[in-house]
Amino acid sequence: MQTQLLLFQTIKQKLPDSAAFANVIGDVLNVSSDSVYRRLRGEKVLTLPETELLCKHFNISLDTLWGNTTNNIIFRQALANPEALDSFCEKLNFAVDFLENIVTTVGSELLYSSPDIPFYHYAQFPELILFRTYVWQQGVNRENTILFEEFLKEQFNSENLAFFSRISEASRKISMTEIWNPNTLMPLLNQLDYFHELSRFAKEETFINLCNQALELIEYIRKCTEAKRQIHCGKKSPFNLYLSSLDFSNDVILVKRENKTVSSSYVLNLITIINSENVALCEENAKWLDNLQSKSLYMNGAQEKDRIKFFSKLKEKVLKLYN
Repeated sequence: MQTQLLLFQTIKQKLPDSAAFANVIGDVLNVSSDSVYRRLRGEKVLTLPETELLCKHFNISLDTLWGNTTNNIIFRQALANPEALDSFCEKLNFAVDFLENIVTTVGSELLYSSPDIPFYHYAQFPELILFRTYVWQQGVNRENTILFEEFLKEQFNSENLAFFSRISEASRKISMTEIWNPNTLMPLLNQLDYFHELSRFAKEETFINLCNQALELIEYIRKCTEAKRQIHCGKKSPFNLYLSSLDFSNDVILVKRENKTVSSSYVLNLITIINSENVALCEENAKWLDNLQSKSLYMNGAQEKDRIKFFSKLKEKVLKLYN
């Protein structure tokens, strides 16, 4: 019975305060309001099929409920075989579902500590995000040393482009707060420089095109910061950028709904998201991010000359790669 009560509590945390909780449960289980309240009060035990139905509908792991009082934390992720590039779509699909779930839930917002430029920004530039994917694939598969153009030819297809479009579109509809550090741009620049030195670009123009897309990406984020909202999106979702003086390495995403932290995620290798709804983990990461944010410079509210100086320096770093 304790697991049943904890299950309902976990579901309630996922819903906005304005949601009619009993009606939501009744719709999922296809039972009357009276039957729902008997289950909520613990007078009637959920059947195994009902428990399975609720867990699947609200994306809850029973292991999380059973292990809630231990030090074990359950994460979800999309596993992919690095040697099978088609499995990359599984990771993209997980990222799409992750973002679109935030969009469809009223009152949701995303807080992201970014030691690397967030993956959803790259999605606007297919060649750039595929370059980052190429870097990941080369790092885990020692025997595959193909040129980037060969990789691009294989992966620049309608299926991947559709995923990129959905990632970009969904992210622009989310209320977003990002915390950058002084080196957030460096992972991309170091990888461009490294593979350029290895002669992994068959044509110099390919390398230059990637650098130009990096410049376009920086300019897009500058415009969002200046406007304090996501541009090129009819919804006008808020966009807030903070700059921390600390060179942190934690790539953490918090999802909040009506000021309650409901999930905590880590981003590995740009596109690999591992996600947990463990309450203790969410609270710990929320405290860390709140503290980091309070000690960071709010770039949207900074003087214009300081904001221009910041983004100009980022662009200068890119230009140094090929000038």
